[in-house]
Amino acid sequence: MVISISAVCAQQNESNDQGEPDNKMLFAYQRNFARGSLSTKIQVLQDAASQERTGMGKLYMQAIRFYLDNFSTLREDPTAVELVKLASRLAGEAQYAPAASELWQLFQQSGDIGIKPHESLIIIILGEIAAAGGGNHIHHLLFR
Repeated sequence: MVISISAVCAQQNESNDQGEPDNKMLFAYQRNFARGSLSTKIQVLQDAASQERTGMGKLYMQAIRFYLDNFSTLREDPTAVELVKLASRLAGEAQYAPAASELWQLFQQSGDIGIKPHESLIIIILGEIAAAGGGNHIHHLLFR
């Protein structure tokens, strides 16, 4: 299994647009996620969601990036699909806007395996696209 070190490093260098606290608990979850097997990664996300409802957006985005970085090998793996579905749902529930571009990429690449965005994240994604002047893309998404 290939783990993207760049995705983990990028997480730690990213700006805090959502006011997330940089804390030891988040780092511990991110480290355990990076080191774990697929089933362990799911458990890390579940533990983070149940223990700490706020401040875990970076972890959820790390999980989505992991799946995207390894898409060619994980796309048909049921455990990996469960992982990315959970991560995208949690990012949506947290309304973690910095994950919008990763989620957009995820939904473009993996629509055939049934990954659907959480409704609150749809609003975030569409807002990001509209703000970037992508009204034609929104029209295409809604009426294709």
